[in-house]
Amino acid sequence: MTDLATTVLGLAGAVLGAAIAVPQAWRAVRTGTAGISAATFQLLFSLGLTWMLYGFAEDLHLLALSDGILAIATLVVLGAMVRDGLDAWRCARAVIAATALAFVVAAIDAVVLGWLAAVLSLVLRYPQIRLVRSAASIEGVSLSTWNIAAATNACWCAYGVLHRDPRLAVATLLNLVVTVVLVRSVVVRRRPVRAVMGG
Repeated sequence: MTDLATTVLGLAGAVLGAAIAVPQAWRAVRTGTAGISAATFQLLFSLGLTWMLYGFAEDLHLLALSDGILAIATLVVLGAMVRDGLDAWRCARAVIAATALAFVVAAIDAVVLGWLAAVLSLVLRYPQIRLVRSAASIEGVSLSTWNIAAATNACWCAYGVLHRDPRLAVATLLNLVVTVVLVRSVVVRRRPVRAVMGG
């Protein structure tokens, strides 16, 4: 029964994880990138790459596949941000540095790689939360992306517990908490706009 639950949670986490950045990528390409944090999506790319390598190292193939797709989707968001004025070379440097760091750590130790992913999971939402609370417009921010992220983290947290992987369980639990704060921040910012439109 535990094996079945682990498989179902892994599949759900993989599907949801692969889909996280899709609504944001779609919205960024079509609507623009107002209110989207470049730092968050650079860190999200790094996180996707790091968990992908960790998944390969620990034979968690669903995790590796899911986060590989996530890393690619975040590049679409960053590409839209470059189109809208983000400095391309600065963005490229961050992506290259994240890639190099992930591969260097992966070559050293999978345990260290797992904790690096845990740290990235904890910090990557903060720049987006700050921007949502302070930006003049958050029109480009996709609430669907962060709702999917919350569901993904819940699945991977349960998977980590059942798989007895403390790095995955702790990282995704912390990430879930911060993601819920981010979702609430977006909802609060958009509430007055909806009230005005409804009136």
